[in-house]
Order: sequence, then C-alpha cells, then structure tokens
Amino acid sequence: MPNNDTKTIFDGMVKSFTDILNLLTAAGNAFRDDGHPDFSVDILHRQFELSIQCALLAVSLADGKISKAEIAAIASLGVHADLMEMLSDEETEFKWDELPAQSPYIISKFQLNIERNLEKLLDDFCLFLVLYKETRPEDEVDPFMTSFLTDCRELAQGLAEIDGNRDENEQYVLEDKIKSYYLEGMLRVLEKISADDDGNRRPQA
Repeated sequence: MPNNDTKTIFDGMVKSFTDILNLLTAAGNAFRDDGHPDFSVDILHRQFELSIQCALLAVSLADGKISKAEIAAIASLGVHADLMEMLSDEETEFKWDELPAQSPYIISKFQLNIERNLEKLLDDFCLFLVLYKETRPEDEVDPFMTSFLTDCRELAQGLAEIDGNRDENEQYVLEDKIKSYYLEGMLRVLEKISADDDGNRRPQA
C-alpha cells in the first residue's frame, strides 16, 4: 500500500471482512447444530466472498475509473474464494491486476455479466439468511443482521475511500448493491418459497 492513510483504510476493510466471516461462522455453526448436520460453513463463506467481491467491483467503477489500489484491496478479500479464479477456465484466465488496464466501460459490462452468473449463488446465500432468521431466536438474529449489514457497508465505504477520491456515485452504488444483493435478495427468496414451497427448504450448502 502506498501510504499510511491507504494502509489505515485497508486495515479497516480487513477488520470488517474478518468480522463478517466470524459472524457467518457463528451463525452457520448454530444453524448446522440446529438440525442441519450437512450444512457447510465453508461454502457459506465462499458464497459471501464471491458476492461481496462482485459488489465491491461495482463500487470501484462508480466514479468512472478503477484504480490499482481498489483492485488490490478487492483481490485481497478472498480467503475461501476468488472471483477471477471462479471465472477462469482452460481457455481464458482472468486476473485482478489486469483489470485497471481495461476501460471502465468494458469492466462494467464484465461486472454485470458476473452478477448474472452469480444469481443462483446469491440466492443460496440469501436462503441461508432467510432460514437463519426464521429458525433462530430474535435476540440472536437481530444483532447478527445489524452487524452483517453494518460491516458490509463499512467494507464498501473503505473501498470507496482507498484511492483518495471519494465520490457520491460510489456511495449510491454502495447502498444499492448492499440492498439489492442481500435485503432484496432475501425478499426474492421468500417470494420463490411462497410460490413453490415443498416443505423441505434448505440452503444449497
């Protein structure tokens, strides 16, 4: 990282990211121990990490440019899963450090295509959030959801500031992605459950 301010922001992002993983570990373990022995906390982590990397990529594009500092920060937030590795295959290899050389327009189209590819994964993650909320005590669920959303916002806000050029559009995209990915995602899953409830709902993890 190039300077102390950037390092401080990055360290804050790492803390928010680690706090989220700890929250998901505790919630996932509680859900697994509550009659879901096959539930995988590791897959839960992967689902979150891929979705938040995609959301952060959108935030980084909101000011019309993408910096090396932003990309380096996003790339570092992949303990269990890496978005570029997921997209790569034998014919095409995607790398985080190659993105800043591309035009924002090309990266924006790329990000939107990723979102479409992640729809089922995001639905599975939101299904866990829905079932956790339905099956766990309220005094456990409310602090979890508040902390989860707060840490997601702090993570994205850190990214918006890490290049030293905070932009109002970044704040708008930040809120939009957190809302559409996780809050509206939970509502979307509930609608699907209502339309086709077979009595055997469980996350795909």
